[in-house]
Amino acid sequence: LPLPRAPAGLSVSAFWEEYASRRVPVVLPLPPGAGPAQAWDLAFLRASIGGRVPALRRRDAASTQWAGLEPATLGPPPGPEPAGAAGGQTLSASSTTMVGATTVADFIDRLDATAEEAEPAYLFDWSLPQHCKELLTRRPEGGGGEGGGEGLFRVPRYFANDLLQRLSPGSLYRDAWPSLFIGPRGSRCSVHVDTFGSHFWMLLFEGEKRWTIFPPEAAPLLRPSYAHGHDPLFSADVHDDAAAEADELLRRAPRWEGVLRAGECLFVPAGAPHAVLNLTHTAAISCNYVDSTNLEQVRGELRVAACTCPAAREVLSQLDAPGFDAAVDA
Repeated sequence: LPLPRAPAGLSVSAFWEEYASRRVPVVLPLPPGAGPAQAWDLAFLRASIGGRVPALRRRDAASTQWAGLEPATLGPPPGPEPAGAAGGQTLSASSTTMVGATTVADFIDRLDATAEEAEPAYLFDWSLPQHCKELLTRRPEGGGGEGGGEGLFRVPRYFANDLLQRLSPGSLYRDAWPSLFIGPRGSRCSVHVDTFGSHFWMLLFEGEKRWTIFPPEAAPLLRPSYAHGHDPLFSADVHDDAAAEADELLRRAPRWEGVLRAGECLFVPAGAPHAVLNLTHTAAISCNYVDSTNLEQVRGELRVAACTCPAAREVLSQLDAPGFDAAVDA
């Protein structure tokens, strides 16, 4: 099926009823004022946080890691060391041989070359509150406007009732998102499900991403394995056309497919397996969240995780507390 696209002016209540509650993904119109004050395209990110050192990942079809992604390195850049980039410390060329030690600026400068690799390195799900918190409160040149709020990052209204933000400071997941994605053309991730029953949204600033999303009930057809932890690993490979054609279970699995383009926002419901291919160089942010439409699923997932994770147990205790505020803001 083609990836659904919501009409302009979709109300929050209609989004909850037609998409979130029914576990249907959708490309949403971005409400005025949502997101950052200006697009965080590749040029902006290079100028703003170019000196930061992110953790890079690379897809490995044999990986037992979440989303099939393993730690990656680019190796030393060719030629002399580039001029220092804004936003943090610039590393020497020799230090970029360390896993994940390439700067954001160097990674962006080398996207064309990286895209020629069989499995390009990918800046994937890199937490901004933990690594670049100032980016979320940065004001555009000229300062804020009336009311003093312009320039701050604004969550789209469809996702503004995030119950994770009502947890106590320092709680697991509360300050993990939004996260940053920078992908060269051809970079991709394997089929995976986002953690602990959370919903997920992505805002794309530059480029195009091809999405394949399965309904939660199709997960058994993707041959999940729990041998390596609580989160399933799926054997189904949507990126290998020959393998996909030979996979009878995968052929039977219903799915939505479509391309997300710059300026669009995508909602992926809780429990929906998905895989992504970057058709061009891309820059995006994403956020996992919890609201009334997936709260019970999150509680169930956390009860399992709490058996081995004290931090998950603490989050569950807060969500289960009689005085926890789970009311929906109109």
